[in-house]
Amino acid sequence: DINIKADQSYFMQAVTTLIDTGIGFAQRGTILISTQLNSCQNAAEIIINIPCSIDHWQGETSELELSNLNLTTFKKWSSTLEISPSMKLVLSQILLEKMKGQLTLSDSSPENAPKTLTQLQFLIPLATTLENHLLMREC
Repeated sequence: DINIKADQSYFMQAVTTLIDTGIGFAQRGTILISTQLNSCQNAAEIIINIPCSIDHWQGETSELELSNLNLTTFKKWSSTLEISPSMKLVLSQILLEKMKGQLTLSDSSPENAPKTLTQLQFLIPLATTLENHLLMREC
């Protein structure tokens, strides 16, 4: 067993949000998830490959036209707002950084090919022996 040092609900929220966002982008294919130990950084590494362009994660912003601003146009504009993919990525990065982890996004498409594969890499610190012992006592 490998135990990580992370808030379980926040960690699962970050992972689930990013996978859900990736599913929305993927038109076909398989999302691959792999894990391994990163001994150099004393961390667990989780890699998620999503069959979509990294450009999708850049997101688009919906601009508010200020010249004709009134309550009706503001309500219409605000009803179309969603948390953008780039905002979801940033929020997940912040959550992981608060847990002393890292989240990176990279293009894993084959060289000289269209951008069709995005890789999310999570690095999460391993729990210490004492923390593992305390976890076992709670179960």
